[in-house]
Amino acid sequence: MDCANLSSENSLAVYLSKLRRSNDRKVRESRNYWIGKSSLLRTNAVINGSVATTHWCGRLGNTMFQIASIIGIAKRNSLIPVVDGANGHKFFGGLRFANTTTGINISVTAKRCIIREPGVGIYVKETENLAGPCKGYEAVGVSGCLQSWKYFQNVDHDVRRMLTFKISVYRTAELRIFEGMRSLWKDPRNRNVVETVGVHVRRSDFTHPGWIEIGAVSATDGYFVRTIAELELNATAVMFVVGDDYEYCKRLFTGYNMFILDTSPIPEVDMALLHMMDRLIISSGTFGWWSAYLGSAKEVYYYKNWPRAGSRLQNELRHEDYFLPQWNGRA
Repeated sequence: MDCANLSSENSLAVYLSKLRRSNDRKVRESRNYWIGKSSLLRTNAVINGSVATTHWCGRLGNTMFQIASIIGIAKRNSLIPVVDGANGHKFFGGLRFANTTTGINISVTAKRCIIREPGVGIYVKETENLAGPCKGYEAVGVSGCLQSWKYFQNVDHDVRRMLTFKISVYRTAELRIFEGMRSLWKDPRNRNVVETVGVHVRRSDFTHPGWIEIGAVSATDGYFVRTIAELELNATAVMFVVGDDYEYCKRLFTGYNMFILDTSPIPEVDMALLHMMDRLIISSGTFGWWSAYLGSAKEVYYYKNWPRAGSRLQNELRHEDYFLPQWNGRA
């Protein structure tokens, strides 16, 4: 091995070590949060009843929205947050609900007040004070997918600690980054470049006629090409592409200076990888949203033409309720 290659291997080892220390700290803080008295789920505050979702909306990103939103609503109203153990515990090391059993019993047996969300991403301000609409009830059910950061902006610190993946997830993601860096650094242009850009591409289900009809369209080729070009003008970085359509990514990004990853069979591994990027270009849907919200990216770009104009989904989601104000919309 020549001196240049040896130097690169040493630099890669240092880079991986920094990633691991950062993730170890994150997991440790999540564990300590649960053990410590500061945890929302171990509160000794006066409890007025319970709050739960009336149904679950889907896969990982949707589940994370409902968990976080129920926690935020519970905190504002001094209620027990009730979350089905099957939805979340298997993903996250810091997500435990001390009063889950009690909460479920209350929710099932007690008279329950139902608050309905008029869409999937429209913030219901009424949830900030349930004492009015739900006075006299011991349990509250919130009907909706609750896809707004406004539901849990009051518990941002807690949500970040609770929705921390298990250490095994981060270890697998770290190795995928390491393999990508090793491949990219073979090109002299990339040698020792550690600034990273993550590109999330969601297509598979959003290319089906049913999803297109309701407005859940995939981001366009032009959105990715233009946003990548914008970042390339302003930063020297290596790019990682994560998506659910490997062949599409290979066709679209042929000739680009980037590493395209196969879709992981464990979705949270891909999300954890995106958490570790310095900048993010996200696609449509909640998976990309949570990759940005829980990550360390200093800049986030999203596809602002989602949902499709004039569609049913556009009427059920408000951009100001769904996308964070500091994120950058691009078409």
